[in-house]
Amino acid sequence: MKISELVEKEVDSLPVQLQEEVLDFIGYLKTKHGAAEQASEEREWFSLSLDSALKGIEHDTFPDYGETDLVERWR
Repeated sequence: MKISELVEKEVDSLPVQLQEEVLDFIGYLKTKHGAAEQASEEREWFSLSLDSALKGIEHDTFPDYGETDLVERWR
């Protein structure tokens, strides 16, 4: 027997009020899963954009600045 059939059998055995709670819980799970998927996709885009922004920078040379190069000092 498939899981969906088992769930349907169990839900059918519940009173209507509890069936409504099951339906609400299904909505919650869908929302939760959708939010997790969206967060994962955002992390992938962030990583991609950061990689693109820093592409080739590993070969750049940067000057060594010291305290004497500071124009303004914070106290």
